[in-house]
Amino acid sequence: MIKNNIMKKNTNINLCNFSTNNITFLNEIKTSNIKLFKTGFYHYFRLDDINDFIYPAKFDYTRIRDFLEVLDPDKDYIVYPLLMSSSKSDNTSPVIHLSSPILVSRDSKYKLLINFFIKQTNDLLYQYEIENIQGFVALKYRPFIIKNVYTARQ
Repeated sequence: MIKNNIMKKNTNINLCNFSTNNITFLNEIKTSNIKLFKTGFYHYFRLDDINDFIYPAKFDYTRIRDFLEVLDPDKDYIVYPLLMSSSKSDNTSPVIHLSSPILVSRDSKYKLLINFFIKQTNDLLYQYEIENIQGFVALKYRPFIIKNVYTARQ
């Protein structure tokens, strides 16, 4: 009788440079041998008013640089770009996800991120024929760890 020994070995994968040359989406790293572990709680970072993304000619990159500076240089993050209502009196206002989750690190390129958020915002307005909208773009983010799970049979 042949025994099948299944051995699982968890080792951290050192993946860096998320969203430096191209936007890195979460679904790009999901494979059968990689497991993602979310750590901590979600945090929110307000970027700018929606109109700054609609008319980006004089866009101020300070807020996105501030966001990247807040991130721990030793961690990677899942980020959900959101369009949120400006209304403070209504906590039930809808929230619109501008894209599927993206991966960022402190080394991510701020111009790449902002250009992506501008494109997504304008695509949203065009595709849904929205002419007048109030609100702001915010980032919902949380650190994560990626582990490679090897399965070896002997």
